[in-house]
Amino acid sequence: MAFNKTQGTWGRADNVTGTAKAWINFDGDDGGSAAVRTSFNVSSLAERAVGKFTINFSTDMPNANYVVAGVVGNADDGLSVTAVRVANSPAVGNVQINTSY
Repeated sequence: MAFNKTQGTWGRADNVTGTAKAWINFDGDDGGSAAVRTSFNVSSLAERAVGKFTINFSTDMPNANYVVAGVVGNADDGLSVTAVRVANSPAVGNVQINTSY
């Protein structure tokens, strides 16, 4: 997000240094019906297996040297949290992640 000084509002900025180039919030339901809640620069989400996902970018990253960070929560108890692990080396067009509780 970037602040627009002229309009006094917050908005998305695609090419601002120091801002996230892509992000996603999704429901990774164990039933194989992963659903994107909201995202930026994400064209699709594919569930490869239970807890294993591929996140595809709308616009490729400039190179594969980017950081992936995430947190997983269990909606059933609201307490279980673990970090997201990158499954393979990131690619410019997508990243594969594995999650677990």
